[in-house]
Amino acid sequence: MDIDKCIEISISLITTSSPLTAVTNSLQQLQTARNTPPTCKGGKQRRRHKERRVQVHAKKKTNKRKPAVLRMISGLVRQDVITFFANHFEKTLADWITMLQKTAIPSNIASSDPHIITAFRLLDEARTDRDSTRSRLAYIQLMRVFESLEGIVASDRENGRLLNRCSGYRNASIAIDVYISAQKQTDTSRREVIERKRIARHWRTLAEPSPIFVLIYSEVAEAVV
Repeated sequence: MDIDKCIEISISLITTSSPLTAVTNSLQQLQTARNTPPTCKGGKQRRRHKERRVQVHAKKKTNKRKPAVLRMISGLVRQDVITFFANHFEKTLADWITMLQKTAIPSNIASSDPHIITAFRLLDEARTDRDSTRSRLAYIQLMRVFESLEGIVASDRENGRLLNRCSGYRNASIAIDVYISAQKQTDTSRREVIERKRIARHWRTLAEPSPIFVLIYSEVAEAVV
């Protein structure tokens, strides 16, 4: 996808005619739903609610591990999600646009183009940054660059520019080779790269429909991905 189009989509998903209104409303509904206890009307509803509470209590006694998992899942979204999002979305949007400008891969280059190596190295620097939001964005863009590179490799294959590769060597494997060649540490294994791609894929899924939504997740999400 063209970089200008990516930037346009990212901005349109966050900014509206009334900035933050749509996003804030959605986050407000999420926070309200999470903090509002169920209400009951009438004796029958109260009895059903009481029965459900007894069932939940019984499950907690019979399965000690499940509550911990549920607490982890419920803790994925920040407690201060609305305030945090409002305070940080402009900087995060600017960081995302800058990241796209520096690392987006043109579709008309070869898989051996040094621009790809540069993009991978920049993303690795951001991926290991102490700023967790920037790191999450870098993982998302890393997945996008991998997918762009795999498309470029496919084009190189069709045009006969991969003469040294056997027909059974997949495009994704060649992309991993290119990524490893960009590493400053020469002992990076393919298993490590596959793990980074897995994390990147999970962050992209969590952040849908826009990478900016990595802001809504707490530090608990780092353990989940």
